[in-house]
Amino acid sequence: MRYLAKVFLVGMPGSGKSTLGREAARLGRMLFFDLDEEIERSEGRSIKEIFEQDGEPYFRQLEKDKLEELTRSNDDFILSTGGGAPCFHNNMDFINRNGRSIFVNVPLQELRSRLLQTNLAARPKIGNVKNLGDHLEKTWSERLPIYQMAHEEVNGVGVGAADLLRLLR
Repeated sequence: MRYLAKVFLVGMPGSGKSTLGREAARLGRMLFFDLDEEIERSEGRSIKEIFEQDGEPYFRQLEKDKLEELTRSNDDFILSTGGGAPCFHNNMDFINRNGRSIFVNVPLQELRSRLLQTNLAARPKIGNVKNLGDHLEKTWSERLPIYQMAHEEVNGVGVGAADLLRLLR
C-alpha cells in the first residue's frame, strides 16, 4: 500500500524519529527526509559546525527554510525534524497546516540512556552539558507543550514502523 501524506515526526533528540521514520517510509514506499541531514548536505558541514561557526539563530533560520522547501517541493513523505525544529519560527504551526504531525514520546530516562549510547560531542545542544539528566529535563519541560500540539502521539519505546503506518490509514 502506498501512503499519500506529508508526515512530520517531532520529539526530543534520541526519541527515535529518524530510525522510525526511515523504516516506516521504506515500508510505506514513501520518501524519507531527516531535516538535520538535509541541512548538513546543503551546507556542506555538520550541525555542530553550523552552531559553532554561525550560531543558533542562523541554524534555526536554515532549519525553517529547509523545512518549508522540502514540504513545498514534495507531495508525500515522512520527515524527521530535529528536536528543536518545531519550537522555533512557528514551525509547529507550519507543520500542522501542511501535513500530519506525530509526536514520538519517549520517557526522559529512556532518552538519557539512548543518548549516552551516541556520540554526544557531535550534538551541539548536548555535547558539552555538565549534567545530561538535568539538561534533558529542562529542555523537555520547555518543548513538551509544543510537541503536544501534534495531531498524534505515539509511545516511542514500543512503537514500530508498521504501527506508525497504521496511523496514516
